[in-house]
Amino acid sequence: MSTPGPLFRPFDKLVKIAVGDKEFEVPEGNMLLRAFQYLSPEDISYGRFCWNEECQYCRVGLILARTRRTGWRFPAS
Repeated sequence: MSTPGPLFRPFDKLVKIAVGDKEFEVPEGNMLLRAFQYLSPEDISYGRFCWNEECQYCRVGLILARTRRTGWRFPAS
């Protein structure tokens, strides 16, 4: 298990996510916004995100096992 510091939850492996037509590997068990921060620390850190879903700037849609959901509080798994 890794201990990547205070930003990310400890994880055992990286999991694949697809954004558009590109695939990325992100830490398992971290929220989607944290996964994006893992991929691009500077851009996400300075973005206009409230991190608690109040502002709706970071709202995304996703398809998970053929079920469409919206929000950002989804663990990468």
